[in-house]
Amino acid sequence: MPELAAELGLGWLGCKRDDLTQPGSGGTKTRKLDYLLASPPWRDAPKWISVGAIGSGHLVACTAAAERLGRQLEAHLFWEPLSAGVLDNLAYTASGPTTLFYHSSRVALALRRPGVLTALHMAGVPVIPPGGTTPVAMLGLVRAGLELAGQVHRGELPEPQRVYVSLGSGGTAVGLAVGLAIGGLRTVVHAVAAVERALATRTRLRHQVHGLLDYLREIGLGELADIEPNMVVINYSQVGPGYGRASGSSLDAVGVLKRQGIGLEPIYTGKAMAALLVDAETARRENRTIDSWLFWNTVRRPDPMQVEDGWRARLPPALIARLQQVEGATATQDAKQRSRRWFLAGGVATLASATSLLRLSGYPTLPHWRGVEFSAAEAHILASAGEALLTGAPLPAERSQIAEPLDRYVAALPPKMRSEIHALIWLIEEASTPLAAQWHRMSTLPVETRTRYLSEVAQRRDVVGDAARGLRDLVVLGYYALPMSWSSIGFTGPLVPDTPRPHRASYAELVAPPGQLPAGLRTE
Repeated sequence: MPELAAELGLGWLGCKRDDLTQPGSGGTKTRKLDYLLASPPWRDAPKWISVGAIGSGHLVACTAAAERLGRQLEAHLFWEPLSAGVLDNLAYTASGPTTLFYHSSRVALALRRPGVLTALHMAGVPVIPPGGTTPVAMLGLVRAGLELAGQVHRGELPEPQRVYVSLGSGGTAVGLAVGLAIGGLRTVVHAVAAVERALATRTRLRHQVHGLLDYLREIGLGELADIEPNMVVINYSQVGPGYGRASGSSLDAVGVLKRQGIGLEPIYTGKAMAALLVDAETARRENRTIDSWLFWNTVRRPDPMQVEDGWRARLPPALIARLQQVEGATATQDAKQRSRRWFLAGGVATLASATSLLRLSGYPTLPHWRGVEFSAAEAHILASAGEALLTGAPLPAERSQIAEPLDRYVAALPPKMRSEIHALIWLIEEASTPLAAQWHRMSTLPVETRTRYLSEVAQRRDVVGDAARGLRDLVVLGYYALPMSWSSIGFTGPLVPDTPRPHRASYAELVAPPGQLPAGLRTE
């Protein structure tokens, strides 16, 4: 891309076109599945299970593979904002040899079907993990790094100082870091997060690197595993509104590459390109010389896909209803929705003043509360919601215990998400007067009245209903983090012992056949 390089002040700028890979409309996902689906247990299984957003490119690739190989796919979907690309992917997934299950959010999916995120099998069916990221799948990206190194060694392009790639499940960045190192390149991998910081940590990537290197040793390539992987720099600056949501800068980046004849989408690749543009501008402003940068386009090719006319009828009823609700909104309704979302994020003070300052006082002090993110009043509200939502379940003696794991979890989220969580807590606390004709705030209502109020509000199809469902998911997340709740779901506790270990267990040490304890956790 010489014109764009000159415009940005770069010595050389290129694009690695994974949108041109084959089969299944291309994309980097194909590189992973090429190895994953050729390996046990997926190789011989008539059916697979996997998970993704309703517009997931990963599920599109799994659907294409299932159709090509004569298999069945059980796809677990969660909601993401609609766009043309999202509907195209959903239509293709629904038209394939798939059975679809819908969950209203990532949190709801994690609470109700945790196995699709963590298990190797569910009811004997092998699970393809999110993004298809496993050590064997990452071999596809190791090979991609070697492919690029071969192009450099043949003189087709200069050795890039940096390669920019989007960061989701992490497999692409990790595989490239190892493959480029094996190929003799010193290129630094700039992984631009498209998911929240809590889901894309350096610790997570480090575990994936160790798992990949251990797998190389396991298959007899120990000499390659001894090579130090290239540096991976995680860039969180382009997450924007969060996973599945485009930002202004990602949309602008899509436009920049469109003028170069290259198609991106704003959720993953647009954010990675946006980071490159920002870094180039910073380098130019600081008068730093840039020899060569590379952008790795991981998006699939927008080929016409075979879509059944009646694909919507194959969707779960709850997803059909959600689509109808969103697609049926008029421009005026959209404006009202934006106004309500502003109210949720920043207008709680207006509600509080309308119901008087007295309603925001008089909360228990909770002397043992040591929260970092939540105040004692918010911990009390969460505990009160727990009493109403967890009717019949054994509750902790210390009311604030439900809020303790949530305090740690929320503190690690992006600032915008944290502010919205604070807002939804107070919105549901104070909305008992206008919505349930109760003068008292939610946390002071009798438990039966509180339960009825929360249930009724959660049925609403507006921002208040979203807040009520969000509060419910938070409470359940906090409750099942408590050991006292585990017996009710048949969970016997973590396999990892509480006592310090001499080393961190590798991925291979944590894997075992069903019914056996992983080797790295066995005690003599």
